[in-house]
Amino acid sequence: MERERFLHESCTDPALRDGLIALIKKHSRSTPAPVGTRTSDETAGLASGALVGPYVVLDRLGRGGMGEVFLAKDPRLDRLVALKCVLSRDIAGDDLRNRIIHEARAAARITHPGIAGVYDVVEHDGRTFIVMEYVPGESLAAVLRREPVSIMRVVEIGQALAEALAAAHRAGIIHRDLKPANVQVTTDGSVKILDFGIAMAVASATTRTDPGAPLPLQGMNQGTPPYMSPEQLLGLNVDHRTDLFSLAVVLFEMATGRRPFDSLDPLDVLLASVRRAPRADRVDPRVPAALAETIDVGLSADPALRYQTAAEFAAALHRVRHELAPDDDRAGDAVRPQPVSLRVIAATVSAGILIVLWCLGWIMTVAYNNTLGREGGFASEPARAYFVWSARSLVAPFVYATLTMAALWVGRFLLQLAALSRSAATAERRIASAWKSLSVRLSLDDVLVFEPGLMTLGIAALALVAWQFNDLILAWGSNISTASSAQLARLGAEHENEKVMYRAVLTVLLLLFSGGLAHAVRLRSRRPTGRWGSFAACMAIVASILLLNEVPYRILWKNQAPRISYDGSRCYVIGASSSDWLIFCPDLPPPRNKIVRSSDPRIHPSGLTESIFSAASEPR
Repeated sequence: MERERFLHESCTDPALRDGLIALIKKHSRSTPAPVGTRTSDETAGLASGALVGPYVVLDRLGRGGMGEVFLAKDPRLDRLVALKCVLSRDIAGDDLRNRIIHEARAAARITHPGIAGVYDVVEHDGRTFIVMEYVPGESLAAVLRREPVSIMRVVEIGQALAEALAAAHRAGIIHRDLKPANVQVTTDGSVKILDFGIAMAVASATTRTDPGAPLPLQGMNQGTPPYMSPEQLLGLNVDHRTDLFSLAVVLFEMATGRRPFDSLDPLDVLLASVRRAPRADRVDPRVPAALAETIDVGLSADPALRYQTAAEFAAALHRVRHELAPDDDRAGDAVRPQPVSLRVIAATVSAGILIVLWCLGWIMTVAYNNTLGREGGFASEPARAYFVWSARSLVAPFVYATLTMAALWVGRFLLQLAALSRSAATAERRIASAWKSLSVRLSLDDVLVFEPGLMTLGIAALALVAWQFNDLILAWGSNISTASSAQLARLGAEHENEKVMYRAVLTVLLLLFSGGLAHAVRLRSRRPTGRWGSFAACMAIVASILLLNEVPYRILWKNQAPRISYDGSRCYVIGASSSDWLIFCPDLPPPRNKIVRSSDPRIHPSGLTESIFSAASEPR
């Protein structure tokens, strides 16, 4: 068959492939009518005024997939209720009725404003009725047929449904048939899930198991195929995550105006799940990327890659809601500021870069003069030198960043090539979904969680750097005229590897934490908050890493000076002022700096320019 050949070629999961093939074979056979099918004569009873137990029938509300629904009144409590016939005359047996009653009682334990309550189970004329809360309003399905739903409303409804599901799942109840027709939009705009526990009760009561069959018999799966999870369609054991898949389908339909799986045929829906549903923002570009991402996680065919709890799903929607809220929460009478021209932005950014470069060069030069003991005229340098030194010091980090971006681009390109292989594409989706799930669990998209976490990691990173490179930091922060010989040795060529490692580690940390700070800025642009303490701390950490990396640049890498012999000692000219020289003699005891006249006869130039921390050797 064409379908079997397609599955062998496209489905990389052997268990899923075998299950789908078994379903194809079973689906191709003629099967008896579903258990829940009722004949017209059987459903034609219960006229207005009829009694069902103590309840008085007022009207017929309609008929759903699991039976007729009647509006009735409970005269004892003077309240309206909904009666749903879930077990008809042709299904006999005390065991089935007992299971219905057991499941209905379990559903009655759920108390949540977003769930229509279950009050009672009664029998009348050989039929079993579940008595439920009557919720006036209209179904979400009717709303969607009448008009599109705004994105903010989609998120609000989705969050409310997820919170209701979380309450039911905590009580151990799974809906199994969540769809727009089972969501009632009340007159005040709130939503309630109907039939909670009913689908589970009917499925439990009407299932005929065949231990030898890998898949359910036709009609066993209670639910609506376009909204059912793959494991539910396959007749596998399901848990609360099947409701999360259904919720994602409902969100997709609300956001885009269409279902991700249009077919009503269970087999076609399963085949579509193998190919994976399209992202909502690709179907409708108006859907925000954050909402599309949340829906996409919920639509994962593998339950392990979805949100693992309804509370996680609700939290993700809560974050999406806050990302969208700023535009909606602004006062309507507020005057929006005029957009700033690109020319002004470019000028501001350029001025800011020049100021940062000048300040960085100035700080670098101050540190250099302090370490070398240069003062007064010996420390004088033109202002343009600050730009030169800061620009030179940033060359290496710029190269590292460029190489990193190039590596990421090449890696992404290779992944795209690998995605041409179905097995690699499946692995990529699993990794991406696992990362999304981890991101949700760690609340990395919540600025109030992300910033303190980044701050903690930054403090730990700075402490680790200070511990690992303590001797080197003390060396470049000392005064070479009075420092110990061991400190001076740290600045020499013998410790070149340590200096390279120091700069490489700080450059990597600078890239990582700058990226983290940029992510925090993006989160704040989506969800403004008045708390700035953790953000300021993160900025301080990035500034500290930058300074630790750049301040010792001249000391560690640009410390060359003319070498001379002064009174027989190896020395270096580290500064000049008028006719005076400041010389550094590393082989002499402290203080090693001396001010001498450039015409002093004891000075003998060597013609060499080398690092002032070079090991001692005879002048050439």
